[in-house]
Formats: sequence, structure tokens, C-alpha cells
Amino acid sequence: MLAGEGVWEARNPAEQGAHSPASGRWLRRSRRRGRSGLARVAAGALVFVLGAGFIAAWTCWETRQVRLRSVEVPLPGLPRELDGLRILHLSDLHGRWVGRSHRRLFAALSGTRFDLVAVTGDLLDMHAGGMLPAIALIEGLVPRAPTYVVPGNHDRSRPEFRELMDALVALGAKVLINRGEELRVGPARIWVAGLDDATLGLDDLEAALRGRQARWCLLLSHCPAIFPQAAAMGVQLVLAGHTHGGQVRLPLVGAVWLPPGSGGFEGGLYCRDGHWLHVTVGLGTTLIPVRLLCRPELVLLVLRRQEPDR
Repeated sequence: MLAGEGVWEARNPAEQGAHSPASGRWLRRSRRRGRSGLARVAAGALVFVLGAGFIAAWTCWETRQVRLRSVEVPLPGLPRELDGLRILHLSDLHGRWVGRSHRRLFAALSGTRFDLVAVTGDLLDMHAGGMLPAIALIEGLVPRAPTYVVPGNHDRSRPEFRELMDALVALGAKVLINRGEELRVGPARIWVAGLDDATLGLDDLEAALRGRQARWCLLLSHCPAIFPQAAAMGVQLVLAGHTHGGQVRLPLVGAVWLPPGSGGFEGGLYCRDGHWLHVTVGLGTTLIPVRLLCRPELVLLVLRRQEPDR
């Protein structure tokens, strides 16, 4: 209304709507929207907490669930005497027990026959743990088959590295550090070679293959990135660890992170021109003691002679 000549007097909005039915309905709707919004936030927070709790519980459970996988490797030109050779491949214990005194680990191997054991590094962990889990593991394997060990970057980072290697040799394991030796399987011969850790620049493939007389070669390396070079130098089968399979994997994504030295290889079998690489996701963990969609594993590799195409 006009309060005076040329002046507009605005009515107080609160007074204007104090007795308006429309205003009352608006206030009631606002209160209901506020309460429903709070309810949605609370429900979302509850779902998040429950989901996070489930994932945390699952990862802790999965970390302890060791499985034994059997994988056949087709190898062109494999001597007939080696057809069916069974290699137990394990890696990345990281100074931890797999059950009390490795009870879960040896239970997974119960009744399993293998002809050779390949341990591809990181028995120790640079952040925690000691030597006893590694010693107990090798002590339980050596009586069952020839056991070969190479070091990893975590092993090399611990002051007790030399002490551990000496202890494993005393138990009867073969520690291969940039060297190889011949293994006889019946009338057949295998050159079993092992590399020092590549992430520290200590590996020497030429030295590991020096003196090789057997045509067929098995190479143990902590880091899988050596595979292309090894294949080019005539190595038929490379065994590696190091990657943990990413340790935490996501659906449709795969490994969240891979360490330097992985060469882009996550886990499983890879082939290049008839040469093969097997990367195990390992037994232990590092940095964070959890696994997600990546169970710890022991792998039984069964070598199969692949007949040439005619």
C-alpha cells in the first residue's frame, strides 16, 4: 500500500502470512522434508558402516584362507620323461605363520605329491616378522622333494638375510642366487636357475644360465618382469611371485596396485612364443594385513608335453 506520496510500505512477511492456510501447509511440508532427509542420511550412514564392517571382516577372513590350485602347463619340446612333472610353487610368506605352526598350509598339502618345490622369494618382511615362519616352512618341505629358493626384495632388506639363507642351506634347501645347477629326473636333465632380486638391481640372468648343458631350463625369479628377456634367452618356464596379485582386487578393475618389477604381470599363466611364465599371488601380505578377492595360494604346476603341430 501507499504509506505516503510516492512511498511504498511493504508489509512484514511474517505478519502477512501469520494466519494464511497456505503458509501453514508449507511449514508442515518443510518439516516433513527435513525429517525424511535426516532419515535418508541416517540410513545411508548405517549402510556404509555395515558395508565397511562386512568388507573388513571379509578381507581378514580371506587372508587366512589358503587354497591349493592345480595348473597344467603345456610345454613344446618337453622331454617325455618330464611329462607330468609336478612343481609346487609358493612365494611371499612375508614372515607370517599360516595357521599355528603353518597348520593350514600343510593341511592344504595333505595327500599332495610333488617332485620339486620352487620358492620365489620374500620369505621375510621388511616391516615385521622374523625367520621362524620361513625356517618352519622350508623344514616341512625339504623332506618331501628337492627344494629351491631365491631371495626377494624384502629378504634382502633384512639384516638377518644371510643368516636365513645359511639356515635354509643347512636344512637341505638349494639357494640359487644368480646361479643354476642340473637336476636329473630319471634319464632327463633340467637346468634349474635362480636370480637375485631385480628391484635392487642384483639379478644377473647370464650368470644364472652360465654352465647350462641341459636343453630344458626352469628359472626362479622373485620379479616377473624378467620374463621377456628370459624367453629370448631360451628359458622354457619362469616362476615368479612379488605381485601378490595386487593383494586387493576390485571387480571389473583387477589389481588396484602392482609393485615395481611386476612388468605388468598380475598373476597366473602367461605365454610368449611357446615360453611360459607363472606368477603366484603368494601366501602373505605386506603393508596392510588384508586381501580382497585374492586368496593366498599354493600352486601345483603339472608340466605337460605339447606335441608339435603336424
